[in-house]
Amino acid sequence: MSEMRAGGRHEALRSEFTAMMARPEFARAYQATTSAIGTYAAARERVAMDQVARGLDGSRTAGFDRTDAMIGEEASKLPGVEAGKSHLEEMAQRLAEFFRRAIEKVASTVNSVRASVGASSGPSPSPTP
Repeated sequence: MSEMRAGGRHEALRSEFTAMMARPEFARAYQATTSAIGTYAAARERVAMDQVARGLDGSRTAGFDRTDAMIGEEASKLPGVEAGKSHLEEMAQRLAEFFRRAIEKVASTVNSVRASVGASSGPSPSPTP
């Protein structure tokens, strides 16, 4: 995928992909494919959590693991919208950005709570005679 960028060894493939994305029917099919990958990942995560909650051993999940590996391998071959990246890399980048923003928001909330607690927990002024 990294070679599907300007000046890369597979620049012509990138140009072809970009031209195909301009066709509405191809763009819809691409969107449906990438959406299906995201839907599968979310459903698979729910199944994995259910398996852990039920205490199922790893031998029962081996088939899922093989399927996950195959889907992951194929998804890594799907070009991303950004030149030089796979769709999987773009998804990972968006997920990392989501978590970064979430952590920043939590940190901001904690800091504002600390500031308000610190301001109200100081000694009270003494009455003057």
